[in-house]
Amino acid sequence: MKNSRKDFFLSHSKFFFVATYLYLMSFWSALRSLAIPVQCIVCATPNIVLCRVCSQELLHAPRNKPIMVSTLAGQMSIATKLPFSDEVSRVVLGAKDDNNHQLESVLVDSLRQSRSLFPEGLLLIPIPSSARARRARGRDFLFDICRELARDTRDEVIPLLSLTRKVAPQKRLNATDRARNMDGAFRVREDLLSRFHKSLKVNQVLIVDDVLTTGATMREGYRALHGAGVRCIGGISAAYSLNWRMYRPAH
Repeated sequence: MKNSRKDFFLSHSKFFFVATYLYLMSFWSALRSLAIPVQCIVCATPNIVLCRVCSQELLHAPRNKPIMVSTLAGQMSIATKLPFSDEVSRVVLGAKDDNNHQLESVLVDSLRQSRSLFPEGLLLIPIPSSARARRARGRDFLFDICRELARDTRDEVIPLLSLTRKVAPQKRLNATDRARNMDGAFRVREDLLSRFHKSLKVNQVLIVDDVLTTGATMREGYRALHGAGVRCIGGISAAYSLNWRMYRPAH
């Protein structure tokens, strides 16, 4: 009897902790919106986080059309869309860290346009978030983004990659350090490899990330998948660094 009561208490305590955490995150977000006036992150139009004009400019301006780049000596093709800028940086951070659904929809639409450069009937493999990032955001951001994208593309989403160790935040590192930081950082989850064996045998996969900077993360994902016999034909990202010139990353 004591053990059953203890198990009941522990399970409900865990639920209460998670519910309280999510409530506090929501409360803090609302409180910040009161302290900091809401305005368009591009043109500063009041009372809206991204106005319709700026949203259309980001998503449909000719200069922001999706492009195809390549890495790994041409073995891996990557489709991407938005040239990275202060405005795009605010879109990415607002979607990831503030859980803003309007900004998240911009990233999903950008990924959808990048996805259109590949054939239909693929599997989407999100770059895994660290445990620390999942705790801070209350979710696995890229996995959720992939599921939103798959509603339009009718692809299947499989969180096949996981981290083997802690990695430093990539944004603080140069190209050489990024490659070293990601070297051997991913592995393929054996449980999902077995569970989705039929789908993986029939279909090819795309790696999904939010921002392409040097390609180190995509290359490490490709290495892990290729080593497990998964047929990865490339990747997609919502945005890309301006370091990418002539379809090659800057070193």
